[in-house]
Amino acid sequence: MTWRRAIWALILVAAAGILVENWVLIRQNYQLRGTLRERFGRIVAGRRLTRIEGVGLDGRLTSIGVPASGGLLVITFSAGCPTCRENRDGWLSLAGAVSARGWRVLWVSRDPVDVTRDYCVREGIPLSDVVAEPPYWLYWQLGLHRVPDTISVGKGGTVARVWPGVVAGSNWKRALAYLTTGLGAGGTGARSTMSSEAGCGAGAVAAEPGEPCR
Repeated sequence: MTWRRAIWALILVAAAGILVENWVLIRQNYQLRGTLRERFGRIVAGRRLTRIEGVGLDGRLTSIGVPASGGLLVITFSAGCPTCRENRDGWLSLAGAVSARGWRVLWVSRDPVDVTRDYCVREGIPLSDVVAEPPYWLYWQLGLHRVPDTISVGKGGTVARVWPGVVAGSNWKRALAYLTTGLGAGGTGARSTMSSEAGCGAGAVAAEPGEPCR
């Protein structure tokens, strides 16, 4: 009987050790989450980005350096986000306008690859420009716990302007004006008036999202 008691005692000690270790890990994880929330929160102008990482829709790990010269538009979204669906036409219009001026556009999804791929195919978002399942540090740096955000990244990887939530109507016009005059890449931070071209060709007038240029 003595050896059985010794074995049970060892089992109890091991179980207690595992419980304590798990409790410590859970506490550390909770503290880390709090620190990340406090440090990053929702992304704001002035924050510096160096890399965008995640899983491409081809299933391969992707690491994209933020261009030092600026000219990067980052769009954060989720397949289950109603506001993201509402932004679809405005986003595609902005992406087309800035791409025509040599900008790069990256769509960053907080969802799994399969969910993101299905959503992008359905909504007509270019699959080659999408990154899903970002690492934990980037998740918090971009504030992906709250989407959507439309982010202009300027020189040196510094976030020049952020348009949270809905990008439509007057908010879409302000974003388009800022981006198409080059101020977003130039990093001057100055406000601008509505561009008369908006990627539609010289002399054309930008239409509302979802409408043709006129």
